[in-house]
Amino acid sequence: METPFLLCSSLDPVEALFVIETLRTKSFVAELTRLASVPVHALANDPAHASDIWMQDTVEFGVRGDRPVALLGLRDKHDQGLVCGPLDRLVERYLQEKLPHIERMNVGEALPKRRWIDWYGNLEVSPPVPGFPQGRILTGRQKELSFHPEALAFLAKQKVQWPPVFVDVSWLTIGHVDEVINFVPAGAKKEKRELRAERKGWRALLPCPESAASALSGLSDDQPIFVGKPGETTAGKLKALAQNAEQQRIRAALKVTREQLRAELGIEDSDILALPALFEDGLAVIPNPVNSLVVGKQIFVPDPCFTPFRHQLASKLSELGLTVHFLDIWEPYHTASGELHCGTNALRRRA
Repeated sequence: METPFLLCSSLDPVEALFVIETLRTKSFVAELTRLASVPVHALANDPAHASDIWMQDTVEFGVRGDRPVALLGLRDKHDQGLVCGPLDRLVERYLQEKLPHIERMNVGEALPKRRWIDWYGNLEVSPPVPGFPQGRILTGRQKELSFHPEALAFLAKQKVQWPPVFVDVSWLTIGHVDEVINFVPAGAKKEKRELRAERKGWRALLPCPESAASALSGLSDDQPIFVGKPGETTAGKLKALAQNAEQQRIRAALKVTREQLRAELGIEDSDILALPALFEDGLAVIPNPVNSLVVGKQIFVPDPCFTPFRHQLASKLSELGLTVHFLDIWEPYHTASGELHCGTNALRRRA
């Protein structure tokens, strides 16, 4: 029987990081390289296509036995006229020339009229959970659309991490599962010893409008937020946003997601870390902390560019034994409807 292809979770060890370097991302790349505990591959994109900086979406790294594998080639068509083929081909050439030990696979033809749903940011896997010792695939479903059917068929043939959990992302504009859920190791360094045996060695991260509202509650309405950024606003405006009809719909959708994770992955409320998030027209207003990059005990978090949000995040994540690095990604990622995880990728090996 052929050795199955397996996706890697964010808890698996990292061998290298990947990012697209342009004039817009240069300072981010330099800071990531300085802080990361593993090598960083910075791929120089053609200036003619400098707006395409979404490294997470171009390739999905996994393993077949001991050999790393890269799934490629799903972004070449898009119903809003985005030109994605050049970056996809750049990534494939880079892997062929610089890292030939990585097996390269195309698991489907790019499909038109799909928007972003087929991009690899919409494909993740959990850590080991009951019934799925190799983890279980998660992918977003956006109304009538779900992840690429040929890619899903390929993953189904592997059997090991199948069937997937289809997460409702119809309330999001992009609709990638990495906007909704992430996983981090939990060393529980500050938890009582008697609780450790009862809790997993990891936590699931989910966005939470209530957490954002809590951080805003003690502030005066005229308190400036995101000072100096294109989205500069006030606490009063964000308080109003936190209570509007869209946030109510999001809260209801996230409640369903929690129930689904409990039923399909055995994740209890105590296994979930709710992080401050607000959305407007399906896009993150606060740089979405769920969309972070996990590298062992390091976590690279989009800087929320506001001290109360930063303190809330640092407190919650450092309690798990994580080293928290806040990186300013307002430009180029946040303003282009993506975050830190969207702009990076990690080559991992199975733990």
